[in-house]
Amino acid sequence: MRNMSDLETARYLLEYIKRDRGLLFAWPTDGCGYKQHIKFVHHRNANWHGGDWNKFVADYARSLMGILPCGHPLTAIISSDDGTNYCAECANGEEK
Repeated sequence: MRNMSDLETARYLLEYIKRDRGLLFAWPTDGCGYKQHIKFVHHRNANWHGGDWNKFVADYARSLMGILPCGHPLTAIISSDDGTNYCAECANGEEK
């Protein structure tokens, strides 16, 4: 299988979370090619702390498209003095 682009992978992942997979677990990036799969595994290892798996996958897909989970572009990220990243648009009260 060829490696998908970030945009192709994002689209694939957003469709993946809509499918009923029953009790069978499969990596959401299994169909995206080796490079995309490894990229997702690294992201998961660094950022998965439990919770809603489908939301986690959807947020990752949006990040591949340059969109934050809140719906604002990645360019809206700013860092606080303590190094915490947050969305400047949301901090200004702008909703998407």
